[in-house]
Amino acid sequence: MILTALLIAVSTPASADWPSPVDTDVAAVRKAVAALAPHLNSSGTGIDGDPETYRLAKAQWRTVHTWAAHWLDAHPHARPNELASAGIRLGEDWAFSAASLGHGEILVSVNRYQIGNAFILGKDGTGGYRLRWSTAAPQQRLNPAADRSLSHWRSSVQNTHCGNRCAMVGVSFGGRLPNATTGATRFWIEAYYAAEAGSTVGAQLSLWSWQNGRARPLLVHDFAFMSEQGRPVLRGAILHVPSKRYWQSVFACGSCYGRETDLRFAIGPSRIRMLPPVSRTSEIDLVDRVFTRVLKYQPVGSLAAPSAARVIRKQLADHLADTDRQLVGMVLGWGRWRTRGIRWACLSVDGANGTSTTAFAFDETRTRITEARVLEPDTCEGSRL
Repeated sequence: MILTALLIAVSTPASADWPSPVDTDVAAVRKAVAALAPHLNSSGTGIDGDPETYRLAKAQWRTVHTWAAHWLDAHPHARPNELASAGIRLGEDWAFSAASLGHGEILVSVNRYQIGNAFILGKDGTGGYRLRWSTAAPQQRLNPAADRSLSHWRSSVQNTHCGNRCAMVGVSFGGRLPNATTGATRFWIEAYYAAEAGSTVGAQLSLWSWQNGRARPLLVHDFAFMSEQGRPVLRGAILHVPSKRYWQSVFACGSCYGRETDLRFAIGPSRIRMLPPVSRTSEIDLVDRVFTRVLKYQPVGSLAAPSAARVIRKQLADHLADTDRQLVGMVLGWGRWRTRGIRWACLSVDGANGTSTTAFAFDETRTRITEARVLEPDTCEGSRL
């Protein structure tokens, strides 16, 4: 009996020699990535129309879901950010974020290049983690516009040739919102649409309800933002989302800061609604309104003092002579400051007739331009509010 036990001990490898489930999952993810790679374009912003691509993309996400669940099983006391950091094992081109939804459930957002996925992991009857929900699956219907936006998460939609209308969804972030009066957990997901290049990108914000293992979209909003702008932030019962909008009379290029706007969503006990957005560039917004009126030969009224309006009209004289007076030009730079209690802002614009730079003084309410001064062309370049 002793001899038999010794022979079994010698012939059986030590448990340390066996790969752990997490190690096996890492290998499976890398294998799935390699299988999908030939179907991606060089920038990772598009996939081909091969029918096999849909199956391969689903397989890739399935391996990622399994890896995340097994990692949490192996690290039962880990915080969500530790799971996100552990994702580097899959490769440097992977990015993860994670947030707790309470009751042991975790919202995970992941992307590789510009293909993304968000999913929820929760515990099953045995105490182990398993996939509960994923954006890669068809979702409950909300309205035609929202349904179309959410469909961009699905490989079956991405695996078609329809240009920007079927852009893939990439880098996503998520977070928890206050619970509803029904007890439902609520959360947000921010993601952007894949693009070949550019610092200004199209983005998607979706707000969700999560209860009894079912996710229900509450609101979906498409917008644009600069890649350097911050992530959504929940302050009290309002979710603030940085975004980029545009002026009427001047153009902000893709790598230029334009009309910075705070999108706001009120998270009420029983419903979620979008509040009027708040501009973070009120001074330049006022200048834009005056420029627009001047270009249309409309009176500026109380928006600018007569002396300031004369300077502005002189600055725009060349544009007024053009048949196309819609745009003054492209914004090169802008800034603002306060001197002796007076608010000032400058705006530098590159137009068809060269660079024009003007400084503007405002009243305390920032609803009237009280003075305008012509500056040297490069005085305001490279600045922002």
